[in-house]
Amino acid sequence: MTRMRGLALFDLDNTLADRERAFRRWCEDFVGQHGLGRSAIATLVEADNDGHASRADFFGTVRHRFSLADSVETLMAEYRACCATIGSSVRAVLPGGREVVGTAVSVDEQGRLCIDIRPMVAEIGDEDDVVAVSAGDVVHLRPNL
Repeated sequence: MTRMRGLALFDLDNTLADRERAFRRWCEDFVGQHGLGRSAIATLVEADNDGHASRADFFGTVRHRFSLADSVETLMAEYRACCATIGSSVRAVLPGGREVVGTAVSVDEQGRLCIDIRPMVAEIGDEDDVVAVSAGDVVHLRPNL
């Protein structure tokens, strides 16, 4: 089995990263892994709706369109597995300047990066444990050595 390239797609409004190009590269890997042929890339791009389709809807459309045997949950798990950001310490600078610092733990069904902030807010009891980030600049932090 060919290993897919790592991918992290978070709404950066194409200011720091070319999301469209990165997504097309992921599509190339996906169609190769699933034997769909290069013409399927256009269908994947359309189903993605420039990142506005939830990942559940996206993979549901892809599964139906190409009659894939894998469940939506399996396709989403494969997508998450190739996300290089999962498990990394990150800082997300959100619109308006708010910062979220913690460990990236998942990508939810809407395609948002989920950041576990518990270690950063241990003394604050009213914060949510996991923050879902849909827009912002995400930076990988160096691990504490």
